[in-house]
Amino acid sequence: MARDLEARLMGLPTGLQDHYPALLGGALEILAEPGGERVRSLNVDLERLGDSLLVVYSGQSHFSAGKNWQVVRRRLDGEAAVSKLFAGIAEATSELAPALEAGDFPRVGELMSREWSYRRQLAEGISTPVLEKLLQVAAVQGAWGGKACGAGGGGSLAILCPPERRSEIAAALQHEGGEILAARPVGTPLAITKSVG
Repeated sequence: MARDLEARLMGLPTGLQDHYPALLGGALEILAEPGGERVRSLNVDLERLGDSLLVVYSGQSHFSAGKNWQVVRRRLDGEAAVSKLFAGIAEATSELAPALEAGDFPRVGELMSREWSYRRQLAEGISTPVLEKLLQVAAVQGAWGGKACGAGGGGSLAILCPPERRSEIAAALQHEGGEILAARPVGTPLAITKSVG
């Protein structure tokens, strides 16, 4: 319902990947299958993952639905290059759930970067100089990898790094204009409570 309301308000097709984590909490694998999606809760040490995760706002707002629609149109038009990029994304993401459940966060970071290497080519404007600069700074400082959240074009980055390097990497990103967000993965879903009074 949330996805459909979002699509109606935006006047564009929207994804569902943002809605399940809020609804269910935790680390999830969302598989697109004929007839709908299948969602599986992953057995991930969220505390350890949070110790290695940096979520960085780039300072650039973005219109993700517009970027997503460009990509969908190119795929529906049958562009071979887009199909090849999607295949690369699918290959990288197919390895992600096992790496997360194994607690192999350096591998997860590498897979995030590999996924971004394909995604950034899907449409003009998905990658921006600001996003690329922040990812480069993180890599130079020892991050395992990272990518833009959502459709890119601005917004936030998710970066995985060794816990012992987190503070230094965060400081370097802030020096480049990034804003470190206080975001950690949690196992509990979104709760809406009614205040009395």
